[in-house]
Amino acid sequence: MMKVAWTAAGSIGLESAMERILHVVQSYWEKDDDIIPDNLGMIGLLDDAYCSLCALQAVSDHFQLQTGKYLFPDDLSAANRIMRKIIGEPYASELDKLVMNTMRESGAIDSMKRLASNEKQLDFARQSTIWNHGPAGDMGVKALEGIGLLGD
Repeated sequence: MMKVAWTAAGSIGLESAMERILHVVQSYWEKDDDIIPDNLGMIGLLDDAYCSLCALQAVSDHFQLQTGKYLFPDDLSAANRIMRKIIGEPYASELDKLVMNTMRESGAIDSMKRLASNEKQLDFARQSTIWNHGPAGDMGVKALEGIGLLGD
């Protein structure tokens, strides 16, 4: 899967971000004392696999969200859900945080936003929602009338 990820990233200009993601993934495999220590046997390796596959699926999901196209031919979501149940909490959430931090720090999310269509990029710039306003927390009470949430 790492070879597939590298090849796919190269075809769309995401080599730099993917290189950083794959480095984190590989480093996690090499680290014996990670979230679930490798000396615990199979369960100790399961978190390594989960981290790797979640990172790759996150890249693919973000790419699909921005462009409407799939980056990888395989959808790893079902396998990741099963592994997440086996790993359990709080370990799975710690691994999810690691994956999301890696996505942000690698620049992958911003790089994929730049691959989005012009229309989609305008939506990012406006931080629009389906009701065509900014974040709900930024709206005053008076603005709620405009979207039908306040009565007369």
